[in-house]
Amino acid sequence: LVLLVKEYITENKIKDTSTIFKMSAIHLNRIVKEIGTRIGRKDITPHVLRHTFGTLYYSQTKDLMATRDVLGQRSIAATQRYVHGTEEEALDRQRKLARSILLPRNP
Repeated sequence: LVLLVKEYITENKIKDTSTIFKMSAIHLNRIVKEIGTRIGRKDITPHVLRHTFGTLYYSQTKDLMATRDVLGQRSIAATQRYVHGTEEEALDRQRKLARSILLPRNP
């Protein structure tokens, strides 16, 4: 991704990189779709990237308030969507562990 951003800066002769992300939603979506196509993932969207970042950030910090702030959200309820996946994954691991303990194995 870093290489693609650098390529974008070079191709578009951007001198002031502090304004690189001041672009329209349509333009951003086009860039993200192009990156997705290059890596063979046509399901990548800015929303998917934001959600993935939020989920990974929360899974590393376990800090809901910090995740909310990093994502620029006002509501904790909105931020909790990013927690759901990690809690569900934890429940799945617990279920698998319980099954492995409770179910007899074939010798």
